[in-house]
Amino acid sequence: MINERLYRDPVHNIIALDCNNPDDLILMRLIDTPEMQRLRRIRQLGLASYAYQGAEHSRFTHSIGVMWIANRILARLMQERTVSPRLALATRCAALLHDVGHGPLSHIFESVLGVHHEEWTRRILLNRSSQINVILREASPSLPRAVIDVIEGRGNPPFLSQIISSQLDADRFDYLLRDGLMTGVKYGIYDLERILHILRLDKAGRHIVIASNGVMPVEKYLQSRYSMYLQVYLHKTVRASETMLSRLLLRAGDLARQNKLPLATDNEPLSRMLRDGTQASLGDFLLVDDDSVYSHMKHWSNSPDPILQDFSRRLLERRLFKTIDITHTRGLRRKLQLARSALRDAGLDPRYYFIVDESTNVPYRPYDAQSPETTRHILVEDNKHPKGTRDLHEVSEVVRGLTRAAFTIRRAIFPSDVDGFNLREKMDEIFSE
Repeated sequence: MINERLYRDPVHNIIALDCNNPDDLILMRLIDTPEMQRLRRIRQLGLASYAYQGAEHSRFTHSIGVMWIANRILARLMQERTVSPRLALATRCAALLHDVGHGPLSHIFESVLGVHHEEWTRRILLNRSSQINVILREASPSLPRAVIDVIEGRGNPPFLSQIISSQLDADRFDYLLRDGLMTGVKYGIYDLERILHILRLDKAGRHIVIASNGVMPVEKYLQSRYSMYLQVYLHKTVRASETMLSRLLLRAGDLARQNKLPLATDNEPLSRMLRDGTQASLGDFLLVDDDSVYSHMKHWSNSPDPILQDFSRRLLERRLFKTIDITHTRGLRRKLQLARSALRDAGLDPRYYFIVDESTNVPYRPYDAQSPETTRHILVEDNKHPKGTRDLHEVSEVVRGLTRAAFTIRRAIFPSDVDGFNLREKMDEIFSE
């Protein structure tokens, strides 16, 4: 009798776990933990819904998708090399739990707090009071450490970690398709099924490579990733809203350390975390999600502090700062000084109201003998080559083009007007000289 738990997914359709399989049962129990369920309340793309209104999907749905793809990759590669049941389970758990340490609204919170999500993930997996840790230890006392090793790139053999983090990993495979679908753009489309079919292990059985006839689908995948970064992740409205939120949280943290936050929020987990910074407790972290941030914003929108109030109201009402591309602006240092002076003349503090945002993306890094990190490049099977493989850029003109397509976008971000003073017009004048 078939006994399965089914997860309906907009990307992968039906994700099925077998209730008669002990490892699948562990994954089901992990999915049901409070630490994983918290990810339902954390958006995958932070404030991207301000630009793409459909981008409301969560880290939870993404994590389930990564687990499913990792299951399929692992099953494929285990046809070539045997992996112990313990390491196979550790890899599947790592895929599911890789984002469990994410803070509210994507990566913004961790940049303000100074603690990256990987560190929170480590703390959750090792803390004996977390339900995740309890479930992993019940399966094997050493399993929490084994899962962390896979997540942090110490899997042995290395291809176990490459399933979670590499140029061809389950994480990227899922978020490109999922983010493209939920934002409504078509840039994230690529042939996942074909890519899964052409994944191989190298002759030593240690690293993931692609079959010689698999170049074209990987080219399309890399092009999709390049386009998604350019058009979605680094969209000017997305970057403006995210920088505004970072300034709001920085201001709230400054006030929290001065005991000047509104009484309704000054002893809440989010406020304590902003006050404590890198010393914030895991208990507080697990109580904080996107809802917490928006709830605090509602309180802060009536704060006597004008900056906290203004940023809160702007974000709640989607009155976002404007942007000007200054990537190729000449005499930039002098013009930035003029821009900040213009903000002061308008009665605004440029530390908060004038932001220079710089974003860089490198579509593909070819193999470098000086830095032979296996997660940074893609190898193609070549039985005629002495090493048995060649770097993808050696066999693909498309990928050679992508190696030259690295870009940096620099933007000035500021409010368009204040009290009748047209800042946008003034900034256009400064940066167009």
